[in-house]
Amino acid sequence: MRLRNTLILLTALVLLGAFVYFVEIRGQKAPPEEPPFMEFAIPDAARFRVETREGLRMVSTRRGKGSEWEMEEPYQAEGDSARLEGALVRLSTVKPGRVLTETAVSFAPFGLDDPWLTVEVKLQDGSVHSLEVGDQTPDQASYYARRDGERAVLLMESATVAQLKGLISAPPEKPTPVPTPVPAEK
Repeated sequence: MRLRNTLILLTALVLLGAFVYFVEIRGQKAPPEEPPFMEFAIPDAARFRVETREGLRMVSTRRGKGSEWEMEEPYQAEGDSARLEGALVRLSTVKPGRVLTETAVSFAPFGLDDPWLTVEVKLQDGSVHSLEVGDQTPDQASYYARRDGERAVLLMESATVAQLKGLISAPPEKPTPVPTPVPAEK
């Protein structure tokens, strides 16, 4: 009798597992994949601007001769192409951590009614991509963001925001080569 009860329970468990697999798990469609914060090819970027609230601090660059970058603001200098293109790659490949709301009624709770950081990338064809960064999330792992004036509120990881803030705090000027000291001959 015990063997029979065990077999009945085992059969019921297998049937329940099959039901869950085929109806619940396999039947679910994956949510549509969110595009990156900005969609563009790096060579198509002609201008790149990062600005704090009310233009208090900014860095503005443009692509000069060939593929080299030139700083326009806060002063004119050769741009550090590696840093600038690293930030552009991150913006064009990193996807939002999550979409909080598809249509926000008010952006004030997220700090997006008056964003403290604005990023703008102008492409060679004249089109412009923009990104607004608002307040930090309570767990401090992300920031609230909005792209191209959309009504959706997205989460942007703190590392990406730190990279953008770094462009303002230490402008991406091309580093001055430092000669390697050579020991003097005796």
